[in-house]
Amino acid sequence: MKFKNTAFFLFILSFVLNLSTVSKASILKLNDGSCWVEETKSDGLKVADFNKKRTRYYSYPYIKQKLEEVMSDIEGFGEDRDDMKKVDVYFYCSEGGNAFVFKVDYKEIGVCSWNFLANSEKGLQKLEHFSQTRGYTEGPCWGFEPGTLFVSLKDKNFLEEVYQELKSVRWGDRIDSIEQFSSLTLKIRLFEKYFFREGELKKDLESYKIINDQIREVFFNHMMRIGGEFYKIKSVSNLSNKK
Repeated sequence: MKFKNTAFFLFILSFVLNLSTVSKASILKLNDGSCWVEETKSDGLKVADFNKKRTRYYSYPYIKQKLEEVMSDIEGFGEDRDDMKKVDVYFYCSEGGNAFVFKVDYKEIGVCSWNFLANSEKGLQKLEHFSQTRGYTEGPCWGFEPGTLFVSLKDKNFLEEVYQELKSVRWGDRIDSIEQFSSLTLKIRLFEKYFFREGELKKDLESYKIINDQIREVFFNHMMRIGGEFYKIKSVSNLSNKK
């Protein structure tokens, strides 16, 4: 433990000394100083984590390998990596844990993948993939639960009618299950092959004349995390799918 604390102190000292020889803009403090990060043009991302009292170094090949894992997983949902149009990679710092966040725009869908860092050296927990609205906003993504939509109604008297409509053949190829979430809200689960395409069903429901005057809102199950701050890793962002 003493050795680890000494190594951490020396690493932080090197950060401070670097401030006198490099631009201060190259070393950034995230989340009120919880993390210090430095991105170099050739080496990768250096992180000093004051919450965990540890230091980490992530090379660009290492981060790109994680992006490859994201694309490989999404291929399992039927998406072709040749349809990938844009990717932004972020480092996320928070009291609850740090993560790599991959915001990927494909031709027709958007994906927001989170990889929380484990306690072991360079260790990562399992990738978590969430939907995001493709090209909708700039900046990092939080994502929303894939395969899930909520339909909020204007009056509880519409509940049975809308429920039966959504159970009909018209929607049967996309909707796997429906349950009553509250007195005014239905929860919809899509078949897995329609994961990351929740926006298409949302748009269709909102424009379907038979029930759209009964619907107050169709919304996603947004993922929210407490606090934290993002840093965009410029050297591995905006990558095309070209080798």
